[in-house]
Amino acid sequence: MKSPYTTDVNVGMNKLDCLNKSDDVKLVKKEWNIALQEEYVQSEHQLNYSTYRGFIETTFHPIRDRENKVEGVAAFVKDLNERWGFEEKLKA
Repeated sequence: MKSPYTTDVNVGMNKLDCLNKSDDVKLVKKEWNIALQEEYVQSEHQLNYSTYRGFIETTFHPIRDRENKVEGVAAFVKDLNERWGFEEKLKA
């Protein structure tokens, strides 16, 4: 999050606040809302910012209370550049 969006992330922060009004807000909101409807979401994206160019994987996990009701979403972002580079070398 620090490289593409130039922001620090802390536990409990709203991920949408970290996107600094980037073009990714609409997509993230869509995936976030799917997770709020009790669905696990995983996706891969290519980012092209001056501070970060590459591929990421995002996952959104519904957080449930004791009654199994969704009360929030846990979001995880993983840098995929090393994997993508390795796959391109294998193809070559």
